[in-house]
Amino acid sequence: MSTFDIFLVPAESQYRKYSKIIDSLSKKYDTPSFPHVTILSMLETEEKDLITKVKKIAKSFKKMEVEIFGINFTNTVSQCVFAQIKMSPQLLSLYQELATNLQYSNKSPFFPHMSLVYGDFSPDEKSNIASRVKVGNKLGSCEA
Repeated sequence: MSTFDIFLVPAESQYRKYSKIIDSLSKKYDTPSFPHVTILSMLETEEKDLITKVKKIAKSFKKMEVEIFGINFTNTVSQCVFAQIKMSPQLLSLYQELATNLQYSNKSPFFPHMSLVYGDFSPDEKSNIASRVKVGNKLGSCEA
């Protein structure tokens, strides 16, 4: 068994836009850069089984509109500074379909977000970063 994460990736034009934002932050704070919306994380399964099931589920969802409703931060490294993603029925349905079919047993509630900065920074620094980030409210189409 291996451990996997499942993401939505912005459509190409939006990917370029958010890559620029995240790249500039990643250079300044020496953090990873990869625009995505996390759907499942730390999923333990067999790769072959995962690929088969995810491809089948993804066909039902293709593209979905994703909306950002704020920039925030937490005390976790992976959600240091992030864009909060508005929960939609389609997004929740995708999560539930994947979680059920992949027997995902994470105890944390589903919290869709796009990480902008990873790391362990002071609350003041995270607040400062969050207040300076301007991303608009539409992430646009994402692909499963």
